[in-house]
Amino acid sequence: NNNSEIFSFGHRNPQGLYIDKKKQIFSTEHGPTGGDELNEIIYKNNYGWPIATYGTNYKSYDAYEKKAQDLKKEWPLDITRNTHVGYTKPIFSWGNRLGISNLVVYESDYFNKWKDNIIVSTLATQQLVRLVFDNNKKTILYKENIKIGKRIRDIIVMKNGKIILLTDRGKARNENPEIIIVSKTK
Repeated sequence: NNNSEIFSFGHRNPQGLYIDKKKQIFSTEHGPTGGDELNEIIYKNNYGWPIATYGTNYKSYDAYEKKAQDLKKEWPLDITRNTHVGYTKPIFSWGNRLGISNLVVYESDYFNKWKDNIIVSTLATQQLVRLVFDNNKKTILYKENIKIGKRIRDIIVMKNGKIILLTDRGKARNENPEIIIVSKTK
């Protein structure tokens, strides 16, 4: 029996997807410049792309005809004036270049202070972002940047609670992908 349906829509460029023990679905998504998002994906919801975003256009200037006034960033077609009225708002949106990749909800006791936090991996900023999420209010209470120094393509949590990161090639492209294990210091 081949059935399919659209679960949600209005997504720009999803990068990571995680279903936690409560069956909540979380997604990371590349936005335009300054608009990377963390979303909780809810059935039949519209997340607004391309008419609701916090980011700015990549193509605010012509790369071949650069002029000082052309270097400003312009808002894309956003009929909501950055309110997302009528659309599902992201749980969190980054206002700087993050280069978001994958995510996990940390459900282990190994790093006990991280229990039920959302851990997001990044490419451009080469870090993990630990987010304390208030599940009742659907909001982020605290954000911590954890510098790794490598472009992080993927993140998973092992059964013992240690975190495995898969890196990506750097800008020079002379780096090979690596596997990094994040564990407690002794």
